[in-house]
Amino acid sequence: MGSSIPRVPQTLEIPLLELDKDIAKEFSRLERLNAELANRIMAMPRENRSKLNAQHFADIDLGGAWMEQTIRKACAQSDGSFFYTLPLETDSSHWKLHRDGDMFLVSFKVFRGAKKRSRMPLLIQDTSHFLLLESLLCGEAEAGNLQLHCSKSGVWYVVISVLSDARIVSRWIGVDRGKMVPVAAASPDGSVTFLKDGKIQHVLNTFAEFRSELQSLGEHEGLKDLESMERRVITNINLSISEDLVAMAERLGAGIRLEDLPNTCQTKTHGSSDDPNLLQNWGHWAFCQLDTFIKQEAQKRGVVIDVVPPDFTSQTCHRCGALNKRYQQSFFCKRCGHRAHADANAALVIRDWYGMYCPLDIKNIDSESIDLPQE
Repeated sequence: MGSSIPRVPQTLEIPLLELDKDIAKEFSRLERLNAELANRIMAMPRENRSKLNAQHFADIDLGGAWMEQTIRKACAQSDGSFFYTLPLETDSSHWKLHRDGDMFLVSFKVFRGAKKRSRMPLLIQDTSHFLLLESLLCGEAEAGNLQLHCSKSGVWYVVISVLSDARIVSRWIGVDRGKMVPVAAASPDGSVTFLKDGKIQHVLNTFAEFRSELQSLGEHEGLKDLESMERRVITNINLSISEDLVAMAERLGAGIRLEDLPNTCQTKTHGSSDDPNLLQNWGHWAFCQLDTFIKQEAQKRGVVIDVVPPDFTSQTCHRCGALNKRYQQSFFCKRCGHRAHADANAALVIRDWYGMYCPLDIKNIDSESIDLPQE
């Protein structure tokens, strides 16, 4: 019944400590050159771009490894794109992490023809960053690309991609998603927050009533306008939920753990205006859109996302681990007597999936060997 702990991608954005002003000016100059290089490439005929490498741009004094990344990015862009700014980026083989006492440093060669790597000290302000950098040094995590970029306030950062064991993140928010309660979020300290409780379902029901009236009147143009308005309203709600959830994770210094529901979102669509199951399908569309927004917002703000199997999360007792029935929004465990809001219980189960629970490979388990609750 055991399962290996997955590796999860993480992004660390760490300020450089006391960066010399002259070096900062050079970084700014190279960043401008980097954007100019990308725009030069995209101005070329598409059939010529695939043959390019760093040697074709001898006039630019940016290191070859950094230019290769820029060439790849530019070649992947659609015609007509334009970079106003483009962070410097290199792959894992062209930068290195060091430790000197309590200080972490990164080293790289950013200038063309440089003989030595420049060492840059990092300002570590987050305990989770410290743990992840330690895991990189001891080989428990895998390094990815490194970016250099400057904030609007003039502070230079390194952005490091890391693939690490999910257990390296010591604090998690468990998230149960549903139709009546879009998000139940169980924090590391045990409290559960309900985000936009029932609001999406209320919107769907309200718009369904309007839609029914318009359909009975044969107002086809009105139906299109109504559906467009409904999409905008639900999209705004989903954006708000994802921003609130990721902000909570940032505030608590935690990752976000979700159920893995990829196949569900890929195999169903929102339907057309004459679909008799429109309300159900549109509700499903909203559910999958929320999943996408949470992951996008987390990636943008450097919050770790982990996914776990969805099997039995809503039926498992968070207190003792027994399988029980879920009664709509209520959960009651016949073994230990635990009572809770069903979504809150599920969120706690998801949060602690690798704690008191063993991930189950349902395909390899005989259903008769498990005493499942009867419907």
